[in-house]
Amino acid sequence: MKTGLIMMVALAALGSFCASASFALDDNLPTIDPANVPDNVMITYDTPNSVNATQMIITAPDKTIMDFSSFNISNNYSVQIVLPTYDNGMLASFLARDSSGSASNINGILNCNGLFILTNTNGINIGETG
Repeated sequence: MKTGLIMMVALAALGSFCASASFALDDNLPTIDPANVPDNVMITYDTPNSVNATQMIITAPDKTIMDFSSFNISNNYSVQIVLPTYDNGMLASFLARDSSGSASNINGILNCNGLFILTNTNGINIGETG
């Protein structure tokens, strides 16, 4: 299903979702150019070798904006975005911009404890397992 130019998904901490991300050597996960990772963002994987990773964890401050050279999540892969929590019920936000030149395909699961926004001018496809 093609959702258009911008997809906004707000996920509360109660929801549990998964997805996947990685460097250019792994097409199953979003591709991040290391030069585009802000200094205050930490990216970790479930395995020491990111080529074989199935889960990416991004720990970021509120209002983080990251550029991805692609943002695709394959089935059985997961991406977790950990944002600060606020006592007053406000949600922190994370903006992911896909500049790949093709649609983003979400077939895995994404977990975010705040507001996650994915933009892609070529569209966003969410599969049955996404």
